[in-house]
Amino acid sequence: MYLPLKIARRLTCSDHQCTNGVHFRPIMIVDLRGLQREVHVQFCDCEADFLRLLRFNLWSATPTKPELAFSLNLMYVLHTLNLECQVAVKDFCNALQTMADDVILFSGENS
Repeated sequence: MYLPLKIARRLTCSDHQCTNGVHFRPIMIVDLRGLQREVHVQFCDCEADFLRLLRFNLWSATPTKPELAFSLNLMYVLHTLNLECQVAVKDFCNALQTMADDVILFSGENS
């Protein structure tokens, strides 16, 4: 029986030492290729969740208690294509879905 190895991915902030309510929470991250990965991010009570995600170059989908975040590189590409090529956000998302499907199809990934 084949079971894929799941490696727990964690993002911790080493330059911010806080003992005030530190906890980890899973966040689904969309990268530049449109692939989604679950990562456990370290949050603390002394900093807003969206600011903590910005430390990791991630743009939060919501300002409080985010469950989804996008890489800033992805947001930069969307911004540039929207301004320079008038690519609609919906069309950009469709292109990301196609790219993600192709990566999964050609690499043999199942997730």
